[in-house]
Amino acid sequence: MITHSNILDLNSKRKYLHFVKNYKNLLFTIQEDNILTIWKIEVPFQLRQLVKIPLEERFYEPNFQFIDNTLLLRGNRGNKIAIINFQNLDKPTVIIRQREMGYIKGACIAKDKLYIQISSLYNKDYRFEVSDIPTINNTDPISKIVIPDKNEESSAFYSLVFNDTIYWVNQDSIFLMDISEPDHPKSIVTKEIVNLGIGYPILLSDNRMIVFEIASDVRIGLNYLDISGNNVKRKAKGLFKNHCIRGWQVIDNTLYMVHLDLKNMNNERKYKTYLSSIDLSSDPVINFTKELPIIEVYGEDNTTIVWYYISNNKHIILQGNGTFYELPF
Repeated sequence: MITHSNILDLNSKRKYLHFVKNYKNLLFTIQEDNILTIWKIEVPFQLRQLVKIPLEERFYEPNFQFIDNTLLLRGNRGNKIAIINFQNLDKPTVIIRQREMGYIKGACIAKDKLYIQISSLYNKDYRFEVSDIPTINNTDPISKIVIPDKNEESSAFYSLVFNDTIYWVNQDSIFLMDISEPDHPKSIVTKEIVNLGIGYPILLSDNRMIVFEIASDVRIGLNYLDISGNNVKRKAKGLFKNHCIRGWQVIDNTLYMVHLDLKNMNNERKYKTYLSSIDLSSDPVINFTKELPIIEVYGEDNTTIVWYYISNNKHIILQGNGTFYELPF
């Protein structure tokens, strides 16, 4: 079933959604780069708008982290982050933090601290810093350098927090940071992993991690890793290679994933899309792959699949143009 909802603002300058993420029973969307909208996900599936939040700065396809009632956004290739506290949905707060003389390459909130990966503009000075989490009462807490970063190519697009360790996921490595003493983090190891890709990590049971390749031009698929004992060992790689992963959800030990095949259709830059089920009870095993009634067209951002969700025994898929597809589970 195809439906259209009021999720798209027809008066916006940008005519498609580029950031759509769910957390708990809420949906967070960005269409105009400086406005974040929060929706309530109701059952049976429908969306109810709760609040629109001005961000003051532009955030296009930002990196993100949810923790407790906070959303952390990092501007892509920029020098700013936004910390949105939505504990009170009637009056959410936004703190923008910028670096005038450097780039914020990665950011992570853990143990009531903000950890950021910094590179300076001119001096090739790469480092990690730690500070208190900025709040309305203290918008610019003092940062201190805790770990120099000698790898000029590293850029922690995403991170994962597990127990006392932050796993900073770079394109070809994972850097492990010990935060057992939150104000004094320590370097554990940098694990080189060829063809890791620009990936988003999720934690599985039994000390396992999956890193999803989320950049359309790298085509790595997903990597399956063992992270036990403060180490990282790849157990499987290249699953869904040459596919771009658009969304996923894990239920029990099953991963449901929406992805597109980067092979051109009839010599045109149009791509078929698929829904797959993967058994994660041990090493990943594909249960099934089904073609979806959705075609993505290169350069037409309104056709991009921006969100995938399972609700009330239905697969919910959203395109950038605001079109929802509901498919039986």
